[in-house]
Amino acid sequence: MLISVIGFTLLFLLPRGAAVILHNGTYLLCASSAEETAMHQTRMIEGGVNTLHQVEREPCERLTWDRKRYRTYDGTCNDASDRGASFSLVKRLAPHYYQGEQSEPRQRARSGRQLPSPRAVSLEVHRASTSKTYFSLMLMQFGQFLDHDLTLAPVATDFDETIKCCDVPVHSRSPACFPIENPDYDHLFSNCTEFVRTEPLTLVDGTVPNPRKYFNAITAWLDASSVYGSDREKAKELRTKDGAGALLKISKFRGEERLPKGHDKDCVNVHPDHFCALAGDDRVNEQPGLTAIHLVFHKEHNRLVMELVKALLLKKRRPFSRYYVERFLQTAPPRTQEQLYQTVRKVLGAVWQKIVYDEYLPQIIGPELMDRYHLWVGHYVPYDPYLDPSISLEFLTAAFRYGHTLINNFLITDKRRLLKDLFSTSSHNLEHYRSIVAGLVSKDNHAGEFDPNMPESITDHLFQNTNGFGLDLPALNIQRGRDHAIPSYNLLRKHLGLKENTHWSDFGECANGLKNVYEHPDDVDTFTGGTCERSLSGGVVGELFGEIIARQFRDLKFGDKYFFESHSSFYGFTKYELRAIYKMTFSKILCENAALDEIQEDPFRHPHPRWNPVHKCSSYRDLDMWWWTYYIR
Repeated sequence: MLISVIGFTLLFLLPRGAAVILHNGTYLLCASSAEETAMHQTRMIEGGVNTLHQVEREPCERLTWDRKRYRTYDGTCNDASDRGASFSLVKRLAPHYYQGEQSEPRQRARSGRQLPSPRAVSLEVHRASTSKTYFSLMLMQFGQFLDHDLTLAPVATDFDETIKCCDVPVHSRSPACFPIENPDYDHLFSNCTEFVRTEPLTLVDGTVPNPRKYFNAITAWLDASSVYGSDREKAKELRTKDGAGALLKISKFRGEERLPKGHDKDCVNVHPDHFCALAGDDRVNEQPGLTAIHLVFHKEHNRLVMELVKALLLKKRRPFSRYYVERFLQTAPPRTQEQLYQTVRKVLGAVWQKIVYDEYLPQIIGPELMDRYHLWVGHYVPYDPYLDPSISLEFLTAAFRYGHTLINNFLITDKRRLLKDLFSTSSHNLEHYRSIVAGLVSKDNHAGEFDPNMPESITDHLFQNTNGFGLDLPALNIQRGRDHAIPSYNLLRKHLGLKENTHWSDFGECANGLKNVYEHPDDVDTFTGGTCERSLSGGVVGELFGEIIARQFRDLKFGDKYFFESHSSFYGFTKYELRAIYKMTFSKILCENAALDEIQEDPFRHPHPRWNPVHKCSSYRDLDMWWWTYYIR
């Protein structure tokens, strides 16, 4: 049985034994995220960080009327063609620039000669910086968590093992190989860095369409899939009562709540009682700041369930102390458990969207783009079924990697820690969760400035603590852009109606570094060129990245039938429910779930007595769950 996806019938198959198989309505993914395969070549994490899911699609016509109020886990039954669902195709904002007849990566300069090595570009342009901003490190960390709610482009593995490209004769390499050739003068790296191409769509006959097409392995919707997962099986794995409870599972570590226990291969445990984390997104263990934000929202779901039960008991004029709330949750029948879970899942998804569009996005793209694309919250949103809500390759590959420029070389919690020592280890979050969350909003931790300079923890030592050797994240970004045949910086600007940089001087402070490695301004890679732009007024990113990000969040807003401000109160919320949601802030969520005593109004900026004052946590308004008691029968 074949399933129709994006308007035509196809089957995902992998001739190399690795990736997406669609069989009898079931998807099977056995692959690694695009950068994690390169990052995790380690004996301790064999074969990379692999995701293995069997996903049963939920037929839309079988959904009951009550069930249609809530999103499906895999993002289907929203867009008529299932655009935006897990394993659906990504789109392009501009034509591809493959080279050769078989969708070969972009490798040639305007002159026809070879483009510079991504590592050479990184060494020349993306060097370490000590610049500081008034933004807290939470701006970077929130952005990574958000990205993992939207995008996951898997790469091929070889029978669940990482494909090896370096030190393999060219004629014997896998067709998926696209290793980075490092310059001879690089005294830190060897002459070759492992790199595997993103897995393309493969048709039923085993052929790859030409030009290549790519898919997003998770839902594109802003649906808190990082909390709940992008398929039914992951959602069940995270829930109590064998996948039927209202609450999400927790683990106890020395008496404190932590994320559920994951698989030992997903991280490095340095102590017998340490364990890897399990969450809605499999990249949860990548670094402790990310794990901490996962736990914040995981705990927030359980807190809101408890608040909803408390409101329900109060409504029925029954005792509502914590004891009675817990007893209700222990004895409630499956139907009530499901209603509680789905109601809170929908509410938390709405709060998540509100925070993204109201608190985070305006600081990234600035007020002008927020105005132009109607991205502010506070108004009902008309659903546009003709808008394609899929993630764009330009967003996935370049623009939303802007956050790499904000990374700091250090994380200061109870003490000063080097980022390069924190990758993929469980101990820091297990033992220092509260101090990590407090540190992310503290004035002690600065987000880096938006510019091409990045700390050595990610340019020279990425995952060195688990691999034994470092990787270069900017170089990986550049190579991924060439793999995806993203146009050069100037060509992409032209396609989006922006002025091209025709002279080296147009690149400002980047000019000297760029012309040392590139032959012509038209050769500059999009990621590198985008990071060289001056920040937009009132924003972080420059003009090109701002345009790409704004268009993506417009599509995710107006192309989402379930957007929290939808005109339809059936798919969205009533005006009274919306008023309650508007009052909720990210500061309140951090307070409630990280045992903070006080926090500044805007956690994405450093506290300031006048511009961003600190308040007691008790002064922030909470979400009144009374409005949702009517859905629990």
